[in-house]
Parts: sequence; C-alpha cells; structure tokens
Amino acid sequence: MIQAEPEAIRSADAPRHAGQARAAFVLGAAIVALQMLDVLTTLAVVAAGGREANPAVSVLMSLLGPVWWVPKVIIASCIAGYFGTRPTVRWPGVLVLILGALVVLNNIAQLRGS
Repeated sequence: MIQAEPEAIRSADAPRHAGQARAAFVLGAAIVALQMLDVLTTLAVVAAGGREANPAVSVLMSLLGPVWWVPKVIIASCIAGYFGTRPTVRWPGVLVLILGALVVLNNIAQLRGS
C-alpha cells in the first residue's frame, strides 16, 4: 500500500525545492547571457580579421550573412530554457555553461592578441 507523504515533510522540502528551481533558472539565464557574449565577441573577432572555428556556425555565417546569429541564439535559448526550467541544477547544464564561458574567453583572448 502506498502512503501519502505527511504535510509537514512536504512543506519542509518546499524551500529547498524552490531554491533549486531558482538556481536552475539562474543557470538558464547565465547560459543565455554567455551566448549573447559569444555572438558579440565573435562579431568582434571576425571584424578584426579572425574567423569562426565552429564549422556549424561558419556554415550559418556563409548562408545567412549578417543574421547568422539569429538561429544560434534561438537554439541556445531553447537549451537554456530547458535547463532553466528543471527542478534542480544538473551537471549537463553546468557543462553547457562552462563550455560557453570557455568560448567567450577564447574570443576575448583572440581579440587581445590581435
């Protein structure tokens, strides 16, 4: 027989779950912010004579011209929305955040080197 969880236990877990959901939302927002920084720094690198290293984004750039970033931001927003609406923060979302940060840092390093 399955018994329902007592109300006291459920209400005690509510702040913890709310905090985890809030952290997941912040993770999603940070992913979007990093993608925006990626687009801006990529534009600066290309304007300075550099090139896009990601083959998929390079194809978008050649096909779509100056609006290449629109599908990239849409896809990144969907990914961020997925991770941002999870009940808890999981390692794949953190990995996406770390990879995004590394891309932005690489773009900045290229700009400083040029």
